[in-house]
Order: sequence, then C-alpha cells, then structure tokens
Amino acid sequence: MNAAEQNPSAPPRLGETNIALTRAAAIGIAVGVVLDLLVIGIAAVGFDRAELWGAVLGTVLALVVTVPTLLTARFATHRGFGALASAVLGSWLVKMIVLIAVLLLVRGSASVSMPWIGIALLAGAVVATAVEISLMMRHTPRLNV
Repeated sequence: MNAAEQNPSAPPRLGETNIALTRAAAIGIAVGVVLDLLVIGIAAVGFDRAELWGAVLGTVLALVVTVPTLLTARFATHRGFGALASAVLGSWLVKMIVLIAVLLLVRGSASVSMPWIGIALLAGAVVATAVEISLMMRHTPRLNV
C-alpha cells in the first residue's frame, strides 16, 4: 500500500518528472532575474531615469511571464492532463493580457523607455525560457511499461 492509499486526503507526491520540471523552471527564473539585475544595474549607472524605469518595468513583466510557469510546473502537472491544460492556457491568457495592457499604458510615456523594457524582457523572459527548455530536454522521464 502506497502513501496515497494510506491517507487519501494527503496531497499526491511529486514524481521525478514533476520535480525536474519545477527545478528547470526555478533555475530558468533565477538566471533571468540575475540577468535582469545586471540590466537594471547598467541602466542605473549609465543612462537616464527613463531607461532605469524601463528596465525595472521590463523585469517585472519578465517575472509576470515566467513565474506562472514555475507555479504550473509545481502545482498542476500531477493533477491530470485537463488541469494541466487549463492551468497552462489560463496562465498564458492572463500573462498576455497583463503584458499587453501594461505596454499600452506606458506607450508614448517619456518617463519609461520602451527599448529598455524590451531589453529586460529579453534578458528575463526569453533567456529564462531557453534555460527551462534546455533543462527539460535533458530530463527524460522513465516509463514503467
């Protein structure tokens, strides 16, 4: 008898694949945050206030894009395909609405640099996603057939 059969109210244990997905997402976010802090530092030292605010806003938006991946990997992967698909699609929809709304709100603002938002998004979200993908591709789940 396994732990789930002994205590049906206990949350299911994360399998090896779920742990690998969560670890890959966390490492990807950490790499993105480090790169974004570097971008913020460069903007703070070498550029005006608009560039700094652009880098900070881009970093926040990068976290809006990447953190739901970590939460989905941690909480939805062991709940079944339907829950996973709902979590992935729902979080994607919310991320895009937030991203588009914020970009529309700051468009044309002299106090926020749009190119620096893009630089921070590239550093924080795209690089984080690339790291996640490369780490996930290294992990091949074992099939017990």
